[in-house]
Amino acid sequence: RVLSFLGRYGNIGTEPAQLLAYVRALLCLDTPPRNVCEVGLFEGHSAVLFLALTARQVATYVSIDPHEFGFSAAVQEFLSMRFPGRTVFIRGLSDTQLNATKNPSLSHCNVWSLDGDHHPSAVARDGGNALHASPHVDMILMDDVTDSETTIHRNTHGRTHGRCSVTLGAWGAVKASAGKAFSASNCSFAGSKYGTPAYCSAWCIGLTRAPGSGLRRLR
Repeated sequence: RVLSFLGRYGNIGTEPAQLLAYVRALLCLDTPPRNVCEVGLFEGHSAVLFLALTARQVATYVSIDPHEFGFSAAVQEFLSMRFPGRTVFIRGLSDTQLNATKNPSLSHCNVWSLDGDHHPSAVARDGGNALHASPHVDMILMDDVTDSETTIHRNTHGRTHGRCSVTLGAWGAVKASAGKAFSASNCSFAGSKYGTPAYCSAWCIGLTRAPGSGLRRLR
């Protein structure tokens, strides 16, 4: 039952190229991140990555997640015990909780990871809300994005669709919702996911500050 359940989902732990890209992104920021915020906690794989990478500066990790799975409480307990005093878990959906007035801790985020609802319109909404809530954000990371048409195509033909063109469309919507051009932006495609090969492995990294105050090298 466990293998069947996990087989329907992917996580960053099964995607080596994405893991390394996120590591480079966080470690190459001119200013080390002090507050990493994320939409989507799930099993906590990316949370562990972000917390481990920012251990030297004792950065805070904040997640927004509905906590609807049976393992959600155990994930929070593990992260709280492994990284004491560094985690904040906001329960709910991002369309209502990604608001600095309601959750003041979000105003301090300088890195955002968008990994919740993978529909393009939802990702664009989260991106705009993140930039509005966090005026000092330096970098946004976006995980794979899909929609019903792409999912149907994958299920029918067992292969990726248009090199994850839906991801590019969603990333364009995120940048448009920012109200300004990103100083640097890059999307990567690594073919089929290792963990869930029916889905494409894709992610995007964007900087919101001028060159010289963000990534030294964006790859």
